[in-house]
Amino acid sequence: MKSIRLFWLLTFLVTWSTAPKTPCLKGAEPPHIQDIVAAGRQTQERLATDTAAWTTVLELPNDLFAEVDTVRAADMEKQVIRLTKGDSRLEIAEIISREGLWYVTTKEGNFKYRPFEAPLSFPAAYFFLARSEIRMIVDEIDEAVNFAGVADNVATYRMPLPEANAQQIKSALKMIKDAETRSPDSVNQKMRDTKQMLEGTLNTGIEVKLDITNGVILKDGVFKKQVWFKNFRWVPASEDSQFDISQQQWTDRTQPLANQESLRDLITIANQPLWRPGTPDGDMNLLLLNIRTGDFRRLPYQHGVALGGCFSKDRSRVYLAGNLPLEGSMCLFEIDLLSGENIRIGGPELQSGMVLSCVLSPDDRYLAVLKQATGKGPLDFQIYIHDLETGETRPLGETMDTGFPSWLPDGKGIVLVTREYAALDKPSINTVCRMDLSGKITSLLQGSSPVMLMSESRIMYENNETDLWYSCDLDGKDVQMIGDGLKGYGFPTASPDGNQVIMMKFGGAEGPRPYLVEISSGQATPIPAGPGLWAYPAWR
Repeated sequence: MKSIRLFWLLTFLVTWSTAPKTPCLKGAEPPHIQDIVAAGRQTQERLATDTAAWTTVLELPNDLFAEVDTVRAADMEKQVIRLTKGDSRLEIAEIISREGLWYVTTKEGNFKYRPFEAPLSFPAAYFFLARSEIRMIVDEIDEAVNFAGVADNVATYRMPLPEANAQQIKSALKMIKDAETRSPDSVNQKMRDTKQMLEGTLNTGIEVKLDITNGVILKDGVFKKQVWFKNFRWVPASEDSQFDISQQQWTDRTQPLANQESLRDLITIANQPLWRPGTPDGDMNLLLLNIRTGDFRRLPYQHGVALGGCFSKDRSRVYLAGNLPLEGSMCLFEIDLLSGENIRIGGPELQSGMVLSCVLSPDDRYLAVLKQATGKGPLDFQIYIHDLETGETRPLGETMDTGFPSWLPDGKGIVLVTREYAALDKPSINTVCRMDLSGKITSLLQGSSPVMLMSESRIMYENNETDLWYSCDLDGKDVQMIGDGLKGYGFPTASPDGNQVIMMKFGGAEGPRPYLVEISSGQATPIPAGPGLWAYPAWR
């Protein structure tokens, strides 16, 4: 499990907007940056009134490319998303956005959704959409940027990686190289590819190409993950018929998943709909799922990949870690489920780097946030406490390998797991602990994946040796097995009252599936859910 977690973390380290060196005309006179800024501002102003079109091309692994064709008018937009490899083309979706709704066409049919709620069968499409946004130079370029050349009205600028990002990459590379030295067989091809990507990113720094006639950025992206913006042009108003939706019948999926009385039945959960046992997992949609009906929508995060949702007490908002592709960060967001509004929250400590998850205190005021420690290794984490009323954020305790934070019933601390390693290529030693709000840690017992059961003031956890599930009191005493031990289950998330948990059951023919478990009896009932890979449920 540790090696999987390490690779997942390393993968996120290569999302900075960097690019390898490319040939350009050396020794040419640099263009006047004031002229480029003026052109960029003019383009930006015209986009507010006129129709424009462009194509975004994203480089993916295994010689794959994603293309997004965009046509944007002042109040409407059409985007077509496809994958290409050589001469092969696979259309993923067509999305027409108008009058506050999305009209989505896929191979499954024609559907009407609220914006960003369509659970596309290829979840990475939302990352493609986030990266497809055309950008212009509208501010002065930082002094650290160096002019590298100009050819055919395309200027190239370069600068080194920010120091914090460079240090994170160096730490990740050291861990991979150490693993290669100790146990070469433990480093698989994905890890080796990641090593090459990290080394390329570190060596090449940041490169931006832009059109000096209109200020449009033409190329950016990380090593082996280039992004090109091609064929930017203005479109006559006579071509606005491509936004027409009257020729199709649209299945309406804009209705709420639950009424006021059944909001308790909503959870967040990740899903990869195309996955089948034996196939790679890939990116996942973060969904809202009604555990009674099986109905679901994508949680309307607007910038691509999202992780680790938790609900406000009235269940009208979700707090999550959301990827910002242009910043190379996973940051903290509040999502209003009624309006779809995305609000970036958190103090300066949470405005960069990688936030992984968050949990809300019983009084609805504080978020305990798990974040990768800035400038340290991929398995070094920091807990932060964020005050939703004041907006203040502070670190809690020391940097360590930890996870699964869960608030104590009185809100005076959290339960979590700490992980230590005799060697990095060996399983971790996991301990269930309490941490008070001064950062003091009290070890309770050996175990993993703790979750607080509020109604009973007990901690549910997995035994390290037997992989069976137990509960204990807040001092790690009075240990009791839950039901028959729930062998083969994992990733528990407790209901708001703590009488039930949802867990993932592993080992079935369909892969991991969500189950509803009664704490008092251990009885487990399958939750209606469609095909694909399901993971990381969150109920509270």
